[in-house]
Amino acid sequence: MKLYNIILISSIFFSIHLHAGDKSHGGDAYVCFQDIQTADQVNKKLKEHINPFTEKVLAKITSAKLLDLVELNKHNLYKFKNLKKYSLKDAREKVYHRIINRLYFIDGKYAELIDQAPISYRTYGSLPDIADERIKFNRKEHCAFVQIAIQDIDTGDVDRFEKIYDRLNPVHQVALDIHEKLLNYHIKQGEEDSFNVRKLVGYLFSKEFSSLKIYSKAKDQEIEDLKILTKKKFKKYLNF
Repeated sequence: MKLYNIILISSIFFSIHLHAGDKSHGGDAYVCFQDIQTADQVNKKLKEHINPFTEKVLAKITSAKLLDLVELNKHNLYKFKNLKKYSLKDAREKVYHRIINRLYFIDGKYAELIDQAPISYRTYGSLPDIADERIKFNRKEHCAFVQIAIQDIDTGDVDRFEKIYDRLNPVHQVALDIHEKLLNYHIKQGEEDSFNVRKLVGYLFSKEFSSLKIYSKAKDQEIEDLKILTKKKFKKYLNF
């Protein structure tokens, strides 16, 4: 088994664009439209802090994805099977528990802290433009980066733009939830933004994590070796 996969998380210590004060942070989506003109209109209005999402614009959305998973190579995104046969709620629960189990593999105490992060969601009409200079993904002309969530770190209250959130599939909806929980914990630990939280979310949803074969094929000692290695890499950032 290749242990270098786990090293991908060694630099994790988090980024997100600050908006209303130094205690507010958010989550970002990558939204694409039927034509370049609509995308240009959206990007222009976002820069002017104007909500561009009229019903006409919303009708032209062709896809909406969480930036954390878009930045991950699409061929490396783990495929959750048979989700379509479940209700939206059940599909989200299945994805969430799979990801939380991956965190428990890293460290039980850490996973428990993330799982119990005091996050609550509120419907929000519109959100400011995104200004995270550390986005490394090249935007296509017919797409836009849209901030769809703002979190008050002290309270855990998240204002979420439902009109875009509802267009995310269950996997991306869960990824946003995991993002907000991780962000809440790590900002309280002294981190300033979410650049690397997006990397961690991507890693947790990746085939690379699955390739560790931790669920059925790895030998007990091999699992323990991976846990030890993972904890050493995380210790600097996660206060184990």
